Amino acid sequence: MSIPSSPPGLHPIPTLHAFKEAAADNGEVYFDGQRLVVMAAGETPQGRKVEWVAPSGDAASALTQALENAVGPGLANAIARELNLAPAPGKPLSARTIERAAAMAETGLQALEGVDFLTQLRLSARNATPDFARVCLKAGVGGHQLNADMRQRIDDMLGQRFQLAAQGGHVPVPADKAEQWLADIIKQAVADG
Repeated sequence: MSIPSSPPGLHPIPTLHAFKEAAADNGEVYFDGQRLVVMAAGETPQGRKVEWVAPSGDAASALTQALENAVGPGLANAIARELNLAPAPGKPLSARTIERAAAMAETGLQALEGVDFLTQLRLSARNATPDFARVCLKAGVGGHQLNADMRQRIDDMLGQRFQLAAQGGHVPVPADKAEQWLADIIKQAVADG
């Protein structure tokens, strides 16, 4: 079974989803530089489904790039290190490794999004947190200048910035960057009234 790479002009390698499908539906999968091709399936004596990727191209590098496209370079590099994914043209890559990489990416992304959630709570305008008050002072705005509607808009706008960062694979957002976003949003809220 052949699984084509991403559409032309986007990424020249298969997506993480394509790797997961190839690993789940078939036996061995190899990457020939243009597509993933499934070759065979097996089962251990304990009944565990086993699949391998035997690339003629570099499946490990392609998987690492797919991870990077899906979750960003920091998390992708950590997963690659943990699974010992190093450039290895022509060497097999097991479907189990692909499945582990995908699971680690999902878990890692959820954890990093949790860090961003906590950062948003720490900077909440509605909750009038101490960190919010500190950022207000840095922005030259007194908390008394912000009514309930403004505070709601500030939290909503900050949430949108975090969502955009997550969609771009930029999680977690560094605290200083989040505070700068908040200061800019506070100034805008005061200017807009």
